[in-house]
Amino acid sequence: MKQIHFIAYALSEIRANGYISRATAEDRQITATGDKICHALMAGDPISSDLMDEALEVVKWGTFQGGNDFRDKINHEITSTETGSGYLTAFAVYDYIRETSGESGEWIGTVGEKSTIPWIELKEIGQVRPGQFGNYRIYKFVDDSGNTIKWFGPAETEMNEGDIYAGKCWIKSHSTYNGYKETIVSRMKLSPVNNAQMTFNWNLLD
Repeated sequence: MKQIHFIAYALSEIRANGYISRATAEDRQITATGDKICHALMAGDPISSDLMDEALEVVKWGTFQGGNDFRDKINHEITSTETGSGYLTAFAVYDYIRETSGESGEWIGTVGEKSTIPWIELKEIGQVRPGQFGNYRIYKFVDDSGNTIKWFGPAETEMNEGDIYAGKCWIKSHSTYNGYKETIVSRMKLSPVNNAQMTFNWNLLD
């Protein structure tokens, strides 16, 4: 089955039922979006011409993504002529929908409590700023539901935009910036997600 068919199924599934990552599916014991799409492919469910046309637009969008190992892998998957990793392609389509729809997102966690985030992507590393206790940067993350997390972290970093992590943190506050909901966190501990397996080692956070 061509990758373009998988993308078309993904557009339909995610718009109808939202996106469920493999990590979230395992945690909640439900079916991941990638698996649902694979089942639809095997069943031979019909695909409208409008979805096929939009799938071509997703491929065009995918050719402009990249910049790190994970993003490059998604770029390869989404522009491939054959179906590769259903999980990666499903996320890429979800990323396309999220970035082109302008959704405002939701707050996560409860203010004042500790939170575990199994999957977050580092979207932006801010410039070094002076602070009361030394220099710092603002790190902007997005979780697998498209929600924005901000962390006022150290000035020195070896992280790169596009890196994928699992995180443990404290929820400091919920705010809104330019119409988008943001969760501000503190005491963030991060564990890099294995790009090949999309898994993480919680022992690094203990």
